[in-house]
Amino acid sequence: ISGRELVDAVTLGEVAERRLDDLDSKKPLVKAIPAGLVSLNSRLKGLRSGCLYTVGAGTGMGKTHLMMHMAYNASKQGHVGLIVSLEMDRYALRDRMLARFAGSYDLSRVIDADLRGKLEYAVSEVAGLPLYICDNRSIGVQHVQSLARVLEARHGLDYIIVDYLTLLNDPPGVREKRHAVGHNVKELRALAGELKVPMIVVSQVNRSLAHRDDKRPKISDLYESAVIEQHSDGILLLHREGKYIHDAHGEVSPEVDGVMEIEIAKLRYAPDGGKVYVRLDAGTSTLRDMERHEMQDYLIYWEAMRRGKNTPGARDPQ
Repeated sequence: ISGRELVDAVTLGEVAERRLDDLDSKKPLVKAIPAGLVSLNSRLKGLRSGCLYTVGAGTGMGKTHLMMHMAYNASKQGHVGLIVSLEMDRYALRDRMLARFAGSYDLSRVIDADLRGKLEYAVSEVAGLPLYICDNRSIGVQHVQSLARVLEARHGLDYIIVDYLTLLNDPPGVREKRHAVGHNVKELRALAGELKVPMIVVSQVNRSLAHRDDKRPKISDLYESAVIEQHSDGILLLHREGKYIHDAHGEVSPEVDGVMEIEIAKLRYAPDGGKVYVRLDAGTSTLRDMERHEMQDYLIYWEAMRRGKNTPGARDPQ
């Protein structure tokens, strides 16, 4: 038996005694960073170190908005983050972050003093954030591992976001996409454990979802869902019925406009199930917890729909 194998194996007694050491140290027993939304953080108990979270949804549901919201709120509190963006480049992510403070803006028009002032303020708000972006679109999981280890050694690293999973290059010698996805998600979870950081991975869902009456995603809708479910410590599924209504009819009632349902479909370390409801302002790429009266209006809307109102939708979200 090699020394490596002996290092990997510990007795239960050693692990148990470390719990007492943790208590004596007065440090938090669980290392976690905030999820950026009170309701979501309450459900998840924070984004825990060593855990892999998969965020799944269809196109246009707000996956990147949620990731950027999480990243901003974590880094605003001093947590060092890495976003590996395989879909949007650094400039698109920058503009989304600046929109939090400058509002939605169109750079094709003349930049007047008012807009310049807003952008200068926005830049001052985000310039010092300890947030690193890699937008190299031709990388695989090994590159992510190397980059994360370098950042950890130089600056410390508190969380990693990969947007999104199936755009990572397939590992050498792997021909089938399902095997590549399985390899990549397994390696990303191992990296989270190695660096003791939460790993948030974005995943698309199958296109067939758009043809269902109920368009809320399920775990089985994730691309290569079995292996993703196996290796994920948490799975969040996003849905915005207002997006489908807008695409079909052009108008959305204020009760449903901007509402994002986040279903906690799996949570390995706590009871899973249940949803939180938040509101997305896509123009400023911000999310917020819904007020009680907004939640009531939303649920009343769905009840009216269920009773036969001519409003497209699906089952009661409760």
